[in-house]
Amino acid sequence: MRTTRRRLDGTDLELAHCNDGPAQQCTLDKRHHLASSLADKRANVRDEDTSNGTRLQLWSCTGTDNQK
Repeated sequence: MRTTRRRLDGTDLELAHCNDGPAQQCTLDKRHHLASSLADKRANVRDEDTSNGTRLQLWSCTGTDNQK
């Protein structure tokens, strides 16, 4: 159940020590999206904010600028 919750739109991304686990497997796709293979989601800048300290989240692919 916990794993499923971590795959929902809006789940915060966090920095962690590398453990080579599936949650840390990401790719840069041809559209320049940072994509999570495990969640089938993209890294997304929360609320399209551009200020320092803005948080990142997982989100379904929308192709918007805040996912590049």
